[in-house]
Amino acid sequence: MKNKLNMFVIVSMGVLLIVVVVVVALIQNTTYATKNKQLSDQVNTLTAQVNELTTAKDSNGFAPTDVTRAFINEVKSGNSEKAKLYLGPSVQNMDTQATLKLGSDLANLTIGEATQEITDDTATVGVNVTVADTTTARQFSLTKVDNVWKITGVVAE
Repeated sequence: MKNKLNMFVIVSMGVLLIVVVVVVALIQNTTYATKNKQLSDQVNTLTAQVNELTTAKDSNGFAPTDVTRAFINEVKSGNSEKAKLYLGPSVQNMDTQATLKLGSDLANLTIGEATQEITDDTATVGVNVTVADTTTARQFSLTKVDNVWKITGVVAE
């Protein structure tokens, strides 16, 4: 009888050990699947962001916000000929300094955060510009001309 009891205890312990191992394996598998899904979602999100940034750039490697900042900086430095390089054909004759509608004292001009929205070959860039402690919003319209972003309009908000 004692041998049967010992055999029963040994078999029961073996079965219990197998059950514990199976439960732990199932828990780890569920944790792995959850973590794998989270990492996969993060990779997909980052890939989409990289694709969006790549799509936004023109053949020169500039995004609409880059073109807008470069234009403002050229106007600030008083180099209207260089500033006009960032303008589309329909607005080449505009007075670049008057376009910004910020007055003539641009030495202390600072450019704040810029946002961009792109739809196909057109973009809208919103930027805050500060001159003499006064911040104003400007909205730039851009169009791709020969696969290069060009400013086609500016609106003072």
